[in-house]
Amino acid sequence: MDQALAAAAHRDVGWPVEIDLPAKPGHAYVVQQVRRSWTERQDEAAVDSVSGRVVSVLRFADWPVAAKLARWGIDAPMGLLFGLANQVALVPELGASLAAFVAVDRVLAGGLKGWRSRDDLVTGPGLDGVDLKTVQVQFERPATS
Repeated sequence: MDQALAAAAHRDVGWPVEIDLPAKPGHAYVVQQVRRSWTERQDEAAVDSVSGRVVSVLRFADWPVAAKLARWGIDAPMGLLFGLANQVALVPELGASLAAFVAVDRVLAGGLKGWRSRDDLVTGPGLDGVDLKTVQVQFERPATS
């Protein structure tokens, strides 16, 4: 593993890194950067587990635009993209989101409470103004012959 780390560092895959062990003997180690910031360096290198030679390097600069936008779209709301400034800026956003959630919850709870306590009068042919909560129905068993 030290050999894989040294080989990746030689190819400018810098700290901090994460090393994925080979799935099977003879497969490559994958050493990838895990630093998240605006100067995004998500480079990774595959290092042969037997020879310690770098097999391939994938630079963040070579990622497709859609993949970069997706990475930044995930990192920005998590407060990872611009460091401490981004995290401080997200605090009011969190408070506003929480306030909106509580407001919607209260409106829905109030509506539900009002719906449950409504007057259950049913109108229709023969039932005008009859409160069905107080109606008692009696059934008789049909006579058997």
